[in-house]
Amino acid sequence: TFTLKDMLEMMPKAILIDGNRHPIIICVLHKKWLVGYDRANCFVARKNLIYALYNRLCWLAEKGLLKGDNDEKRD
Repeated sequence: TFTLKDMLEMMPKAILIDGNRHPIIICVLHKKWLVGYDRANCFVARKNLIYALYNRLCWLAEKGLLKGDNDEKRD
């Protein structure tokens, strides 16, 4: 079982998209959680923050972008 802290520690603080550094975005908009690295690829969750983070974590894993030795990863 992942905790909120576990998920945040696994995620890079920023990723490179088209050569530009994009920091992680975590916010609430219209009562929905958004988690992503730019507006175009934010995951929207109606349920809760952990659900949104888990789905973004899966996306990062699929792209090979989970936090490792470096804080910044390439997309």
